Amino acid sequence: MQYKPVLLGRLLRQANVRLDKHKSKERAEYNKNDLQRGKDLFQVPLLEPALNFTEQLQNIDNCQRILTAAKLHPKISVKEFEELMFAFYKSLHADQSFRSDKNLIHVDENFIKQVIANSNLREKTDILLSTYKSPETKEFLHNETARALEKGKTLFFGSDRLEQLAYALDKEYLGVNPKLSQNKGTEDHFDHHAYIEHC
Repeated sequence: MQYKPVLLGRLLRQANVRLDKHKSKERAEYNKNDLQRGKDLFQVPLLEPALNFTEQLQNIDNCQRILTAAKLHPKISVKEFEELMFAFYKSLHADQSFRSDKNLIHVDENFIKQVIANSNLREKTDILLSTYKSPETKEFLHNETARALEKGKTLFFGSDRLEQLAYALDKEYLGVNPKLSQNKGTEDHFDHHAYIEHC
């Protein structure tokens, strides 16, 4: 598997995803319930979105820049990259300790330092912080995002679009938990997201 960090904001705009839809109370309640269903279906840890998540989107792009710096680092292995990636996921979406009492999250440099430390890359904190804003890192991330937009005739945004993606690629879709579906009524659970072990 190849990991290619991209700028989320640009993909959201390309996919015409409205970032202000949480302003409607009805829509917010729908999204809350939808996320809960997704959490149960995919069997992953997930908190309610931080109330200021949209406002933090610009800063969240810095998470992608850190991942890009890690990807470009010759001495960071794929396994270490995965640990860093999942540490960002957990910190942004599943770890209550990063939220305030009012369910706010602040993606600043202290946040990034703590995430790196949680991924067992503490000794590489300085090099990642010194390179994630470098011209080389920014250019690489910009090019990867542009390539993704150019390459994809259609954007499939969100894990709930997996079946649509399979249909578009003319591939068989066996569901989120294929093995679990095949063994319905048994205690055999398919670990679709082995990365939970990292969280």
